Amino acid sequence: FYDKIKTPPDTKIRTKIITKSLERIINKGLATGFGEKTQYKLFITHLKLTAKGRKTALSLLGKQTQFIFNKKTKK
Repeated sequence: FYDKIKTPPDTKIRTKIITKSLERIINKGLATGFGEKTQYKLFITHLKLTAKGRKTALSLLGKQTQFIFNKKTKK
């Protein structure tokens, strides 16, 4: 994804974005993360989807949500 952008973010920022996304998926119970957890940070080495995560992934496959950020409202 980041390779297609003309000015991609720094590698440290990329790592933070991806790690934060993975932590959210783990907190929702959609995946199990394996790695090391320190007092301050979680170092994820690999991820395994739970049954709930597989079911959610299959239901979202092929669907695309539309964000309403750029829609103009008529007054």
